[in-house]
Amino acid sequence: FKGVKILSTRYASTDGLDIVNSQQCAFLNTFIRANDDAIAIKGLDSRAPAECPPTRNLTFCGMQLWNDCNCAMGIGAENHCSLYENIRFMNSSILFSYDDPDYHEALDERAALAICCIHGTYFRNISYENIDVYHCERLIAAGFQPSFWFGFLPGDQSTPGGMSNIRYVNVQSYSNSGSNIANQIHIYGWQREGTPSKSVDGVLLDRVCIEGKPVTSASDPHLVLGPNVVNMTFK
Repeated sequence: FKGVKILSTRYASTDGLDIVNSQQCAFLNTFIRANDDAIAIKGLDSRAPAECPPTRNLTFCGMQLWNDCNCAMGIGAENHCSLYENIRFMNSSILFSYDDPDYHEALDERAALAICCIHGTYFRNISYENIDVYHCERLIAAGFQPSFWFGFLPGDQSTPGGMSNIRYVNVQSYSNSGSNIANQIHIYGWQREGTPSKSVDGVLLDRVCIEGKPVTSASDPHLVLGPNVVNMTFK
């Protein structure tokens, strides 16, 4: 799948590219201008996540993305998928990414680079490499949510899950919108009574730079860490 231009600017729920329970796919040199997610990698099935086909071995390279709301490079929010594994976003540019025109700053799962899980399942070996971001609100988000869009998409965290080996390598954000969530990095696991706890284990921030300054420690003001985040490293 290469050399494609996708224009999907009518409001609403007009994602540019949705990939559903898929394996062994490559997307190369593609321009996407979307009102909603530019790229959304979903799991859509009626069964429990463990019973659903996995999503694995996806590569996105040479992408140019613009999204008016939600996420530029998104995984989720629907996650009826037994496993997300070996997904690479690389050598790509995000020209513009905005969280939401009506509920700006109010939704904590949206980001230019986002993993939002509302159905308990597993993620491993997810990488974002050599990504240039020219305008965004929240830069990075990865974690587990009880639902999506004020409960319109109900979630279910009664099944086990977790994230491991999530890598952000040479990610550059060049501007600051001035909002309260500008260039925020939000990483969070799951801890609620009556449901399995879920960790985000092994996040690497390697040369993640915001307005030319590298993020080098957990004390960086752009970082917002939730429960069950372990083994986070910086280079």
